[in-house]
Amino acid sequence: MPSEPTHEFLTIAGQQGLLPTETLRDLSEEAIRRQVDPATLILQKGLLSPVQVEIVETLRQPADSIPGYEIQSVIGHGGMGVVYRARQLNLNRVVALKTILVNQAANPTMLARFEQEAQTVAKLLHPHIVAAYDFGRHVGRLYFAMEFVEGEDAEHYARREHPLSERVTWGLIRQAAAGLAHAAELGVVHRDIKPANLLLVTPPQGYPLPAGMPMVKIADFGLASLTQEADERTKLTAEHTTLGSPHYMAPEQLDASRPVDLRADIYSLGATAYHLLAGHPPFDNQTLPQIIAKKLSDERPVLPATRGDVSAEGLALLHAMLTRDPGERIGSYAELLARIDALPVVIASDSATLAWRSATVNAIPSIPKTSHRRSWIAAGIATLAALAVGVTVYALGLFSGGTGASPATATTSLANANWGAALFDGKSLRGWVTQRGSWNVVEDDEGSHVVAGTDGEILHPLTKAIGGKPTPIPNYRLLVTVRLHEASAVEMQFNVDSTGRRHALRLTLDRIAVGRRASGRSPLEPIEPAKPFEIGADRLHELKLERQAAEWRVFVDDVLAGTVPLAPQRELPEFRLVAEGGPAWFADMAVEELAP
Repeated sequence: MPSEPTHEFLTIAGQQGLLPTETLRDLSEEAIRRQVDPATLILQKGLLSPVQVEIVETLRQPADSIPGYEIQSVIGHGGMGVVYRARQLNLNRVVALKTILVNQAANPTMLARFEQEAQTVAKLLHPHIVAAYDFGRHVGRLYFAMEFVEGEDAEHYARREHPLSERVTWGLIRQAAAGLAHAAELGVVHRDIKPANLLLVTPPQGYPLPAGMPMVKIADFGLASLTQEADERTKLTAEHTTLGSPHYMAPEQLDASRPVDLRADIYSLGATAYHLLAGHPPFDNQTLPQIIAKKLSDERPVLPATRGDVSAEGLALLHAMLTRDPGERIGSYAELLARIDALPVVIASDSATLAWRSATVNAIPSIPKTSHRRSWIAAGIATLAALAVGVTVYALGLFSGGTGASPATATTSLANANWGAALFDGKSLRGWVTQRGSWNVVEDDEGSHVVAGTDGEILHPLTKAIGGKPTPIPNYRLLVTVRLHEASAVEMQFNVDSTGRRHALRLTLDRIAVGRRASGRSPLEPIEPAKPFEIGADRLHELKLERQAAEWRVFVDDVLAGTVPLAPQRELPEFRLVAEGGPAWFADMAVEELAP
């Protein structure tokens, strides 16, 4: 009879399908005869890799491998690492636990990539990105605990559901784009977006997705080399070469000397969209040299003839995402999201259930009616009528608590152009892109739906569809109702340029200020000293931003808070809301076009 450790090791190796039954029987006999450990014998014979032996040893002692975790099963493994399903003991939750053998890492950059992924994902907090929980080192192993996603990846989903509808395809791509937009805001480029790295789950109760639409979770930020690829011959993993999967990589990623930014991920999203629609990767059945040659020559994959149902607008969007030159490709997530929202399959879908559309109308927007806050439609109809004929508006209020302040005035040179859009439908965050923090639709203390933001930032494009294409609104008036609630400060950010510089209207409990930031998290540089203003935690305030012909004008409760000259170059067509120090509530958000 074999010893208990020998029997246990070989039994687990058989259960994992690592060795055939006949080989296991021979190993058992030889281990007993030679009085050697079966793991040592297997390594000597080259029957298993060190990682495979590590898997068996870990499953033999599931509670002793990583402190605080109990290993339950193997999810997958690659050449130097393993992903386990495990239970985090102190919180009694299931996690995905990635490990790598430090003493087996022949390539020192492997450890650096592993640690880099942990540090990268730890910065990201977004519903469409797999969350990071824990990272550490124990007895020759690095480990990384992450959110356990129980579902299938988009590659398997597309194969099972083929042909995937255009509506579902762009719904999945839009979710991924929202998560990648958050990553890009923090300076993170995924570099290996593909269907296998988009994990699909059933959305939680109340999450704003239409019936039957899976929820996307982006996985593997920087750890592509630990995944087992179906075809290792077409996987670029050599040292000094950018990691990635060539079917989905942007052309600039094929040259390690070229800079890579968020536009590479946009290309990969386009390649992923192609796969979901076609049922196979771009340039399928091609060798690696052929794939590279086609990408560098700007040859773009053509959907099979069986997908003649894909709209011309959808094909044009694919074309714009898969352009070889990054300078000619879609250059921002705001633009990408707006292009998706303008697709016929999105516009024609049921607006009551579609979670990625922003609600737009061709006249004064319809805002969900509330019983207690200042609806910009109900409370401001007389003002809007006056503006429509060019009447001068006077901000007659004084800053509460101020001394010697003069009434602030503003002459409105542009008036309502009879087009508007509601930016919040009272049900979901359709049209919004979370940049950081937590953003949800909740009920306030009077039962009305509001957008609740906690320690984070969210953006919304400011475009209108012209000829089926989202176009920046030349000049506009933006209105937002805000309540500080438990937050210490809120901001409405505007005039955001491509480098991240922006201006902001900032409210605290007793001050308002208009200033500029060099980036999203840099200090606010006030344009003038902050002004006393009785904001309060539970009061509702209307923020108003006007992009006039020559300047920006910002108001709080119709009181002019400041002006900012327009820059020579056009800013990004978007605005952002920020909440700090706790949850703040936002509602009644709308935009209307202004014209001479």
